Amino acid sequence: MNFYKLTLITLFSLVIGFSFSSCDKRNDYWKAATLDFSAVVPVARQDGYFEQTIRIRNVDIQGYSPSREDMIDIRNIDSWLLLSNLTRLDRISFRIVLDGDTRVFYEQNGVSGDIQGEFIINNDVYYSLMTEVMNRIRYKGYVDITIVGNSNISDGGPIEFNFSNNIDILIRD
Repeated sequence: MNFYKLTLITLFSLVIGFSFSSCDKRNDYWKAATLDFSAVVPVARQDGYFEQTIRIRNVDIQGYSPSREDMIDIRNIDSWLLLSNLTRLDRISFRIVLDGDTRVFYEQNGVSGDIQGEFIINNDVYYSLMTEVMNRIRYKGYVDITIVGNSNISDGGPIEFNFSNNIDILIRD
């Protein structure tokens, strides 16, 4: 009788143990995605001043579906900024600020275009700023990016800011 009870208790414990362990399975996986966006910023003809704010949301991430997937984590793999519609005689200085927080910014002075009218930024400081952009999107679902600066452009520009980011997202279905 004791052997029968011990076998029954052991079998019952194993069934319960396996039942609860199967409920704990998580379907998390890393997924490659991109966050590419742009801003066409007009320049004031009188003094060359420019300012524009754009809102980037989690739905702007290509390869991610917020309605079907939960974002658990996000990693910035690579980031670069391409400024275009510049001539070689144009000079601009600008600052990129996140959510109006003047402590979190990227600043570049004396930018001029190459022969194609472009200038590429892909340094560590810019990478750090874009990593903070990803973190804010993860926690809040959006981030407001303000581009402010001045230039010697007297024809109104506009200046094109093309942001490109390769990212990995930890997803839970």
